[in-house]
Amino acid sequence: MSNGISLKFKGEINNIFRRLSKTGYIQVGIIGKKKTKKKEVTVAYYGSIHEFGDPKQGIPMRSFLRHPILVFYPRYIRKNILGIIKNIEAGKQEQVLHKLGTQARTIVLNAFKTRGVYGEWKPNSPATIAKKKSSAPLIDIGNLRQSIDYKINLRNIKER
Repeated sequence: MSNGISLKFKGEINNIFRRLSKTGYIQVGIIGKKKTKKKEVTVAYYGSIHEFGDPKQGIPMRSFLRHPILVFYPRYIRKNILGIIKNIEAGKQEQVLHKLGTQARTIVLNAFKTRGVYGEWKPNSPATIAKKKSSAPLIDIGNLRQSIDYKINLRNIKER
């Protein structure tokens, strides 16, 4: 995808991952058009405001998707590279895509627990704390966190 995150590999590993990318790709984030509790905007819209921030509204950037994935996904790949390669070479590309999708989702969900990769999310303003009755950034009733998922998009393969 043009506006997604993609990892680059070198040498023979690049050829192996190219085989995986010919099978399909993973989307991670807020999949679908689920509405917020107020039904005014989608959860994805609300998520994008927090992912990128909105200085005009006084909302700081609190990356729960891009930053955690850019930091922790390559670590996961390095740690599990031999098993990933073994499964790709065994023709288990869909299984690998699902494992990678599950791990990406876990990384994103962990960001909510740690308030960012290294706890860098700015705290809520006193007005927001009073309104929400909570100091936890990005968590009101849990819609945003509960909307995080992954989807495997297969290429040139009929739906099963």
